[in-house]
Amino acid sequence: MKCDENGFSEESFNKLMIIDDEPDSLGIKQLCKKFIREGYKVDLIKDPDEVRKLSSEGMLEYPVFIIDYNMVNMYGDELVPIIREKNLLAYLIVYTGFPKVNKYETLKKLNLIGVDFWAEKGDRETEKELFIRVDYAFRRVENIFSPLYLE
Repeated sequence: MKCDENGFSEESFNKLMIIDDEPDSLGIKQLCKKFIREGYKVDLIKDPDEVRKLSSEGMLEYPVFIIDYNMVNMYGDELVPIIREKNLLAYLIVYTGFPKVNKYETLKKLNLIGVDFWAEKGDRETEKELFIRVDYAFRRVENIFSPLYLE
């Protein structure tokens, strides 16, 4: 969140970051289009190493991160602590197909390191829930940083 003399700016309240090494896939394109239609600003990052380079101030502009778990040069469980270190309040969602991992063990590990929700690519029910969770995350941020709460 950007901060000024009046508190946190509202420009961050509808901004989210999607980190996926296959941004041109149909699923990610559709996800981005749907978020944009819903009024969100979406930044898409292909290389998770770019996230390491972002400053803490830059990371605070994003109340929500949607992270692919199985990326070529970094797994999601390696990326989550990097994001958490720079943005403790972010709502973290893992959005993946889990093709090469033990699903139960992976979800348990993600829960322990601070992931708030996971959605499975191609699973209509968890994808519906993904949008509900993103909406919840932004409402949570609005409530936490509202002038009434801060006074």
